[in-house]
Order: sequence, then C-alpha cells, then structure tokens
Amino acid sequence: MRLETISLENFRQFYGEQEFTLSTDEERNVTLIHAENGVGKTALLNALLWCFHGRMTARTEFKERIICDQAREEGAEHASVTVSFEHKDKDYDVKRRIDHSGEMTLKAWDIADGNGNVMPYPQPLVDAVIPDEMANHFFFDGEHAEYFSSQDNTEHVKKAIEHMLGCHKANHAKDNLKAIAETKEREIAEINANDDKTKKDQKKINDLKEQRKKLSEEIAGLKGQLKVEEDKQKSIEQELKDIDKVRVIQEKRERLEKDLKDKKKERSHKEREEIAWISDYSIALLSQRAMEECETVTKKAEDDGKLPSDIAEFFVKEILKRGVCICGRPFEPGSDEEKAIRELLVNAATKTMNDRWLRIKLRSGELKEKRSSAQSAYDKIAGAMILLDSDIDEIERGIKACGKKIRGLSHKEITKKEDELRKTKDRIKSTFKQLGRLEQKCADVEKDIAFANQSLAKKKGKGRDDRAYVMACAWVALIEAACARLNTELTTYREESRHTIIQDINAILDETARREYEASLDESFRLSMFRKDTGAPVGKSGGEKQLLSLAFMAALVKFSADRHDNTDTFLKPGTVAPLFLDSPFGNLDPSYRKATATFLPQMAQQVVILVSSSQGDEDVLGALKGRIGAQYALIVENKGEQGDKPDDILILPDGKRIKTTLYGCERNMTRIEKIR
Repeated sequence: MRLETISLENFRQFYGEQEFTLSTDEERNVTLIHAENGVGKTALLNALLWCFHGRMTARTEFKERIICDQAREEGAEHASVTVSFEHKDKDYDVKRRIDHSGEMTLKAWDIADGNGNVMPYPQPLVDAVIPDEMANHFFFDGEHAEYFSSQDNTEHVKKAIEHMLGCHKANHAKDNLKAIAETKEREIAEINANDDKTKKDQKKINDLKEQRKKLSEEIAGLKGQLKVEEDKQKSIEQELKDIDKVRVIQEKRERLEKDLKDKKKERSHKEREEIAWISDYSIALLSQRAMEECETVTKKAEDDGKLPSDIAEFFVKEILKRGVCICGRPFEPGSDEEKAIRELLVNAATKTMNDRWLRIKLRSGELKEKRSSAQSAYDKIAGAMILLDSDIDEIERGIKACGKKIRGLSHKEITKKEDELRKTKDRIKSTFKQLGRLEQKCADVEKDIAFANQSLAKKKGKGRDDRAYVMACAWVALIEAACARLNTELTTYREESRHTIIQDINAILDETARREYEASLDESFRLSMFRKDTGAPVGKSGGEKQLLSLAFMAALVKFSADRHDNTDTFLKPGTVAPLFLDSPFGNLDPSYRKATATFLPQMAQQVVILVSSSQGDEDVLGALKGRIGAQYALIVENKGEQGDKPDDILILPDGKRIKTTLYGCERNMTRIEKIR
C-alpha cells in the first residue's frame, strides 16, 4: 500500500475540511510533520488507525470525543476521515464517518479511470491492505516504544511477531477447535452418565490435561528464572574482569569454560555415536550362534548337491506339459517314461527356494563381515570418549584452579563476587536439571493423554447412543491431533521469524549504536542487548531502550514486507505499508537522534514522521536532508489573547521561521499548513 492523501473533516482538533498529501517519491520517501506536544500529532496517527479499523491507540484519552469540540459547538453533527491510497496498481478511497449518536459507517471506492465505483464490502479490502492486528506496528507511537525493550518485554515482543506473522487465524482456529472439543467432551459425559468406568477414564484425561497445563506453566517460569540467572552470571563475570587483579584469571576461566562447553558437546556427540553403534551392530553380534548353525545346515546341503538345485521345477513341468522328452522322443501319459520324468520333481527346486537360499548366503556373509568390524568400530568410539573425558577433567581442574586463585587474592569485594558467581552457577545447573525433568515429564503426560484418548475412543456407549459416543470420541481425538499440529507449525514459524528479525536488528545496531552492542531474542522472546566484546548485558538508558525498540520495529516492518507474497495455509501474508511514526526521537540524545534519522527512511517504502521542535533539531533535519519529499506544520489557533505567553517558533534549516501558535483567532482549532 502507498498512501496518497489523508482528508479530515471535524476530526478531533482539526476543524472543518483539511487535507494533506504524502510524498510518493521513491527516493524522497519521507513526509515530515512538525508539531508541538498536545496540538494533534497523535490525532493524525489516530486518524489513519480509526479510518481503517475504527479504533485509536491504547493511550488515547477521551476516545469517544471524535467530533471536533469547536465544530460541535457550531452545530456540526458528524466527523470523517478519508484515505486515498494505491494498492497493487489500483487506486482506492476509504472513508469512515461517525455521527453525533456515535453510529459509524465505512465506505470504499475503487477508483478506475477517475470514476469511483462503490465497493459493497469495504472491510475485506482494508483487512487485505493492512490487517488490524498488524496496524499498530505501522502506526507507531514512538514515545511509548520502550515497552519492547523493557525487562518484562517477552509478551509484547512475542505478540508483535505473531501479529506480523499473521498468526491470528491459526490462533482463532485453535480457539474454535478447543470450543468444539469441550462440546464433544460434554456429549461424552452425558452419554456415559451411568457408566462409572468411562467416567473414570474421562476424569483421568481431564486430570492429565490439568497436569500438562501446570507443567507448562512451571517450565515457562523456570525458563524465565534461568534467563535471569544467566544474565546475572554474565554481569558478575564482567564485574570481575573490570578488576585489574582478576582480569587475566577471569579471561582464562572464560576461555576454559568455553572449551569445556565444546568438549562436552563433542562427548554428547560420541554418546550418540555409541547408541548408533549398538543399533548398527547388535543384530550381527547377537545372531552369531544362529548364523553358525545356519551355515552348518546350508554347507551340508551344498555338499549333498541339494543347494543350489541343478534341476528347476518349471523346466520339468514344461517337459510333462509338452509330452516330449529333451531327446525329442514323445511319451504317453501314464507311461514308464513319464513316471521317470515326474520323479525328477522330488529333487527340483522352485525359483523362490533358490532365491531364498542366495539371500541367506548373502546376508550371512554381511553379518559375518559386520561382526569382524564391530570391535574396531567400538574401540574407535570408546577411545575418543576416554580422551574427551580426560580433557574434560583437565579443563574442570583448570576452572577450579582459577576460582581458587581469585578467592586467594585476599580482597573482600573479589571474594564476595566470586562466591556470588559460584552460587549463581550452582543455581543455573540446578535449574537446568529441573527443566530437563519437567520437560520429560510433560512429554510423558502428552503421550498418556494421546493413549487415554485412543483407549476411550475404542469403548462404546450403550443402546441408541452407541454411534454418538464413538463419533464424539473420534472428534476429540481428531481435535487433539489438529491442535498439536497447529502448535508445531506455529512454533516452527515463530522460531524462523525470531532468527530473521534478530539479524535485521543487529544490522541496524551496527549502523546506529554508539558502542559495540549486539541484541538477542531468546526462545522466550526476551529482547536483550549485550556488549559484543564481553557478552555482558547492557543496563540500557532511556535512549538505548528507544533505539532498541525502533530497531525491533524496523525489523518487523521489513519482515512483514518480505512475507507479502506468502501463500501459507496457516498464516496471513505480510503487507507492504507506510510507517507512521509519532515522536520517534523522544528519549534519544543528539548522537542517537542523528543516527536514527539516518536509518528511519530505510524502514519502509514510505515513512511519515511527526516531530516536535525539540526532537526535530538541526541534526535530525540534516540527517533527513535529501529524503524529505513533503513537509507540513501543525498550526494551533486560539481564540484567547497571547498575554505573556512566549512565541512558539519553528526554525527550518534554510532559516525560514514559522509561528506555530496563534492567538486572537476566530476559533480554537489545529490546522495543517504545507511548508514549501
């Protein structure tokens, strides 16, 4: 989608009919709107959101007061917003209108050859252009960007990614399936109201599901604890490295810990090789006695000339059928000649028998060869494991020696930090163990639920309800399978998107961040920032939080654009839409503002930026120079006198001065003025 014009009629602060045209130039893709706080920046952002989806941003106050107060005083009974845009090489107008009673209407026109054709169903067009769940991430309130980069950001980040993935219909399908399953489970309970055995089985399934829910909650909680402890470990390790006396020892310990992690990974790989060895060689080793006996039998048969048989059954039968001997002399049925030929069938072998004998002989040779190589293959694996165990022991001793050296420095603060680090590592180790046990337990419960559902589905009700019972059980089992499939698919999509988005975030941080920072987006969707050189977590300032949030938003918008041709069954396609940013520079210092202003035009094919004079300073405007295709100022008109109030003056880079607050005017209102 590419925005062309936005027309307001008595919307919020904007009295009467006002319109502004956005830049559609590919190079100068920024439309810049200057406005002081409280004069209508957020109202412009809300105009788009309201026009398309009939709602406003969460922090908007007095959402119901849509008709301009001044216009209402003068008798106006309605307000409207009309957006003209191009989508897939077609032009459209969409208009939302509200009257004094609060009744809203939405209309859309397909503009062909300058003529407007009314579209009977406007909402599907809007949903196709920019789905409701994605809209908040294109019409973005920069002053409240920090919640993506706060400590408790996981739910916000996860939902934002799901919105851009278009998971809504998949999640909606899951909710509907669960509702159907609950209905069917009630039917089963009613059908078997007098069947104590079935009631017990159903109760068992319900108890297992409740157990699964509690286990999932415990796992999520432990993962959160683990992340906190791991961040704490990195922080303490960095603090130790910052102490001159400890730096060298701590750096050595970190190298050893990395080596230990690699060696344990290798050890784990060898353990898998050992399991594979058992699978590969077990038949050959365990079948040795049976194969030896088989070889004895087949050898005797070979010595006796029975295997392979030199007489083929089909050959003898063909002679009998023709009634002619191989020498060319005919013979009669029942004759002595025929009897002599027929006796050959006793020792004749079928093709199947000969083929089977050949396969046995071949398989016997293969197993014999495997037995001879089994020991050397195992010795190779076992030898590697012995060496790895030796390396692991040596590294662990080195790590303990480093800790002992640090504690022996006779410095109270160092000893305290080292003890704290040791306790933190112990907690991490313990949490990993708990997590492993819980995840295994959860997997076992999943299996128990599936088995119980299958078992219940096989049992039948009584009398006329028999068919209904079986069908209801089948529905429940089918829905469980469908929900499991949906969960698997969604998890896969979220993981793929997580890796893609974090790469784009880090590309932006490389260009803009003052220090060598690197972001991470872990499995629980916690968005964090670390120092590249040390891996220590960054205690983010307000500006760094906003920078990280903007980088996240930029990555989301790009991610959506890359998915706009997606035809996946489960997900909505992405969308290419303008990015409407309200106050994106709020908490940034001058250096970050300049860097952010440089990358904002790259975030989308069309960008609208609303800034106050304090945010749109000389550095920002300088960075945007060459990218601004249209520029406006919001002018406030007041009926009251100025008195001692200071002038609000917008000063542009070319020296042009614009007074943005006027007094002694006819009305209280905000108007849009184009800067030429």
